[in-house]
Amino acid sequence: MCAIWYNVGMDEYEQIISTNKALYGALGADYADGEVDLQKVKDSGLWQEFLDGLNGKRVLDLGAGVGVAAKELADSGYDVIAADIASSMVAEIKKKAPRIKAIEMNALDVDRLPAEFDGIIAIHLIQHFNKAQLEELFKKIHGQLADGGEFLLVFTNTCYKKTGRQLESDDGTEYIWWHKWLLEDIAPLLADAKFKIVKFQVQKTNSPFIFICKK
Repeated sequence: MCAIWYNVGMDEYEQIISTNKALYGALGADYADGEVDLQKVKDSGLWQEFLDGLNGKRVLDLGAGVGVAAKELADSGYDVIAADIASSMVAEIKKKAPRIKAIEMNALDVDRLPAEFDGIIAIHLIQHFNKAQLEELFKKIHGQLADGGEFLLVFTNTCYKKTGRQLESDDGTEYIWWHKWLLEDIAPLLADAKFKIVKFQVQKTNSPFIFICKK
């Protein structure tokens, strides 16, 4: 599968979305990073701290992948919506955890959902957006949270050396768009979106950046 790129009439917003959708759509059930990603957050102690700070049980998982974190939440009694841009990922969630409401959705369309959530999580999602998209995303997430709601943000910047379109397959047909975000980039964007950062962990050798933010 070859991701669309540099098509005439396609702006950077569409290029980024189409590239990432093509790659993750091709992965489907083969996507295997979710278990490790969630375990690193749990090992930090900030997963439980995020849950302890929630005022209710309504949680949205943006960029849910195959639903590892969503299933963990549902198994713990939370009312979960899991959203991912790739239909193959959504199909896996529905197969493995049918009680979860799984929807195919670009995370940047989060404001189209009717509910106000007690918590929203985004684990290794923001690496796939440019600055303008990220500014939009953070403001929309803030708007979708109930008063006092929390946002758990997890990301790393060690996967690739630079920002841009990255080759993912040996045959040269699959690409991903990735942004090397720094701590000093993200904190001001969260503040601009009216979030209060209540706890964060800086990136370590084997652990990502983790933010707990409150509306």
